Amino acid sequence: MCRINIPVGRSSFPDIRQNSYYFIDKGGLIKELLKQMEQMEHR
Repeated sequence: MCRINIPVGRSSFPDIRQNSYYFIDKGGLIKELLKQMEQMEHR
């Protein structure tokens, strides 16, 4: 089984690239969360 490096708390993209970490883009998740919150406010 291979080990996967996940950079929890790292924000430097060059650091992530140089250390072969995986990068997980959560931008779409944040957008969906904000959309759901807006819908809940209008109920």
